[in-house]
Amino acid sequence: MYMKYEFTDDCRTGIPQIDAEHQHFFKLINEGMEIVEKGAGVELIDPLLKKLADYAATHFDHEEQYMRDHNDPELELQVYTHLQFREALLQFEDMPLTEDSVRQILDFMARWLFRHILYTDTLIGKTQTIEEKPELTEKFLTGIDMIDKEHKVLFDILGEVFDVMHDDTLYDKYDSIVEILGRLKEYTVKHFADEEKYMKAIKYDGLEKQQAAHDAFVDKLEESIKEDGEQLEDNQAEYLKSLFDFLCEWLYNHILVMDTKIPKV
Repeated sequence: MYMKYEFTDDCRTGIPQIDAEHQHFFKLINEGMEIVEKGAGVELIDPLLKKLADYAATHFDHEEQYMRDHNDPELELQVYTHLQFREALLQFEDMPLTEDSVRQILDFMARWLFRHILYTDTLIGKTQTIEEKPELTEKFLTGIDMIDKEHKVLFDILGEVFDVMHDDTLYDKYDSIVEILGRLKEYTVKHFADEEKYMKAIKYDGLEKQQAAHDAFVDKLEESIKEDGEQLEDNQAEYLKSLFDFLCEWLYNHILVMDTKIPKV
């Protein structure tokens, strides 16, 4: 049984055309997975893969044009990440189409899209930055003691990032930030595991959506820690601000949109 990829609530950008195109993208990916699952043969999947690639190109054009029209300062980053996706697809062009290779291609598309939406697209049009130290206020409470306590720890760790960012006595903040990000990743993995265990125990029907969002966030966090070291060393202030804003925006949105729906039993 294949895993169905779903467009979860915390993937919404609030821009109708972009959200609709993202949903359609996931629909096409799921159609491909269903074809493979039924063993229908590559003669059906090949046209769909071409359709997916063409649809991605069209969607990227729409997204970039929207950002140009609204003078979005993150346009350059968006163009670059879209280019990365196109280049990654080229690596699959000479691969023989088998059941395994098609699954690999579709899985890559789905995971890339999910992470890209969460990390980049949800910030389109949102030029505000986080100016205050993160605080677990009442609106973020789920009413589930274990989850709220662990969210408090995550907010506290983000608060440490905020403190380092605004500590003018620290000229080189590299070591401090790397240490904090390591703890953030470690505790995030623990929290997600605890949260998913609770949802599984109560047979929550939103568990799969939560797992997909959690996996995408951890993947992106690991990628940021591993690949952005050079940026952190070269331009600490800009890098830290961008990363901090993303971490806060994702956590705030995920709690408000998804975690507050988890039933208390």
